[in-house]
Amino acid sequence: DLTPLASWVNVTSCDYLLRYCSKLTSVDLTPLASWV
Repeated sequence: DLTPLASWVNVTSCDYLLRYCSKLTSVDLTPLASWV
């Protein structure tokens, strides 16, 4: 259930911070996947 949640959060952050869209996606998914 964390996969869709992370995706939604990433999309929201990306939409909110288009500047750090790529950075957030890489930094957010990397630690999350490792922790899970």
